[in-house]
Amino acid sequence: MRLSGLSSSSLRRALYRLTKRGLLIKLSKGLYANSFSSPTLEEIAGVLYPPSYVSLESALFLHGILEQAPHLVTCVTLNKTKTFHTDLGEISYFHIKPDFFYGYQINDHIPLACAEKAALDFIYLQLKKLLSLLLMN
Repeated sequence: MRLSGLSSSSLRRALYRLTKRGLLIKLSKGLYANSFSSPTLEEIAGVLYPPSYVSLESALFLHGILEQAPHLVTCVTLNKTKTFHTDLGEISYFHIKPDFFYGYQINDHIPLACAEKAALDFIYLQLKKLLSLLLMN
């Protein structure tokens, strides 16, 4: 609003029109990307729900350990588990404890877990899911 000088309602209308024309891509509430130079889902993942990093199946694929690309980008975060549906695709975030939030680097603007850490995150979350299933019974 500050940059455009438009009112809130006028700005929402303009963003809607630009999105409808294909000039902008809506990523989430209040977050848009230029459709002529759109970022990758992995680049969006670090910005959309910080603090987070790409891990699990997505990181294992990017490191060449998995051959089949996952249908969504998987990340870990200190926030609640949540999935975002963007115009570019789906990004799922899984909560981990702060003590386990390490083992990633920023590569080409993407916070990415190293291969070993992505495998550890996967095992940790699978064991957590198994434990919750056992406690329900």
